[in-house]
Amino acid sequence: MGSGVLLPRAGQPTTGPEPSFKSGAIPNIVSFLFEKVAPPAGAYIQRDDVVLFQAVSQTPGETVTLLMRMLLPFAQAPGQPDKPPPSGISGGNIVGPGYVQTIALTLQLPAALTNFFKTIVLTEGYLLSAAVVCSVAPRIGLTYARAQLNRGSATSVPGNPFMTLLGGYVTLLQPIGWPAGVYIRNADGPGLLQGYAVGNPAAGADFVFSTAAVGRARLAGAVATLTTSAAAGNRVPSFRLTETTIGTNQYQVQDTVAVPASTTVTYSLAPNGTIVRGAGAPIFVTLPIPEPFMATAAVNVQSSTQGLLAGDQWSAINIYTEEWLEIF
Repeated sequence: MGSGVLLPRAGQPTTGPEPSFKSGAIPNIVSFLFEKVAPPAGAYIQRDDVVLFQAVSQTPGETVTLLMRMLLPFAQAPGQPDKPPPSGISGGNIVGPGYVQTIALTLQLPAALTNFFKTIVLTEGYLLSAAVVCSVAPRIGLTYARAQLNRGSATSVPGNPFMTLLGGYVTLLQPIGWPAGVYIRNADGPGLLQGYAVGNPAAGADFVFSTAAVGRARLAGAVATLTTSAAAGNRVPSFRLTETTIGTNQYQVQDTVAVPASTTVTYSLAPNGTIVRGAGAPIFVTLPIPEPFMATAAVNVQSSTQGLLAGDQWSAINIYTEEWLEIF
C-alpha cells in the first residue's frame, strides 16, 4: 500500500474573509478629518465687519473690557512695507498655517446710567472666543454689557447688526462670554435688589423719594415712622405711589385710624398685604401696595399726611426696589 505527501500550494494565501462570511458588526458611516481640519469657530470675520461694544452701569467710574481671540492666516508683523523685520526674530514674519491674535477693547464708564460704546474694525479671520470683564461691580444688576457684529459703518449705533455675540450683567468675579455663554437681555431675569435709606424731611413736612431712572424698577416695599408732637390734633397719613413718566397718582393707600398727639407709628408698605394695626407702643401698621408696582423710568414714593403739624416728624424711611438697567 503506497503513501503520499500533501504539499502547500505555491504563492500567498488569499486576503480578506471568505465570500460566504457575514459579519455581525455595523460599520461606521461617518469619518473625521485628521489633516486640514476646519477651524473651531462659529463666526468668520470679513474686512467690512465691525464689533460694536456697549455698556452701562449704576456705578460711575466702572471699566468694562471686551477680550477676543481671532485665528488669522498669518501674524501681522511690525515694520514698514519697504523695511520688513527680518524673519525668525521677535516681530518677524510668521508663516501660517495660523496665528491666534488677542484683542482687548476697554470701555470707560465715567457717568452712571449712561450708554457708552466703542467700535473696532477687525482683521479678516475666524473669531474663536469673546469675553467681558469689569473692574468695579460686586453684584449682579449693576453693570450690563453687550457686543455684536455690525456690517459696514464703524460709528453708528445700532448700525447694521447681523450677529449678537454676548450680552448680560457682569461682575468682578463673573464674566460673560461667547460662544459658551447665554445671551441675557438687560430686563431679563431677577434685577438688582436695592435698598435706599431716605433722609428725614424737615419737621412738619412729608417725605418724597424717587429711585434713580435706571430704566425699569419694581417697588418691593417701604418702611417709615411718624412721631407726632404734643400738640393736640389728629393726623391721618396716606402714601402715594407714582410712576414718573406718567406723573399721576397711580396708587394711594391710607391708614384707617387717625394718629393723635405724642404717638409713634411705624408704617410698612408690603405687596399684596392687608391693612393690619398692631397694639402697644410704638404702633405698627401694615398697608397694601400692588404686586408688581412697576415703573419704566423711576418709582416715586411719598407720604401725604392730613393734619400734619409743625412738630411732627417722619423718620427711619427705607425704600426697597428691584431694578433693571433698561437703557439700550
